[in-house]
Amino acid sequence: MTTATATASTTNQDYIKTQCSSTLYNSLCNRTFYGYANKISRSHDKLTRTALSLTLTQANSTETYISTLKKQSAVNDCKSLIKDSASRLNDSIKELAKMKSATTKLDFAWHKSNVQTWVSAAYTDSDTCLDEVKASSGGGDQKLKDSIAYLQKLTSISLTFINSYNF
Repeated sequence: MTTATATASTTNQDYIKTQCSSTLYNSLCNRTFYGYANKISRSHDKLTRTALSLTLTQANSTETYISTLKKQSAVNDCKSLIKDSASRLNDSIKELAKMKSATTKLDFAWHKSNVQTWVSAAYTDSDTCLDEVKASSGGGDQKLKDSIAYLQKLTSISLTFINSYNF
């Protein structure tokens, strides 16, 4: 690695560290995004897009895991909620592209508001799901609770990055 490459890599990692410092889950954020530092390359758009993509991947993973569980009322409701979360996250990724290409502050604000609303709703869905699982008989499946909690944390991180995204 050349000195210039090492310096760019360090600068990119410093950018991740700075951005993660504003999240509720600073340590998780750093661990999650350090590996993407060079890809993100100090771009808030790439950081936000990466966060949403990783969150969508976790939502899909959680939904897949739920599908393997014995069908109970709480599990069925939870699967529907997580599926809705995934759909909203997917819509948010598409809307982020419109946000990036906005030519006026008003247009940008409209798209940003949509993303904020959908990611907030995805968080609420996962929160409701976790509450239902915890309330189910036996307190619910621990792996499922852990998966949903991780999804919530990634969603929170994504929302922090969206909220600080400016025109």
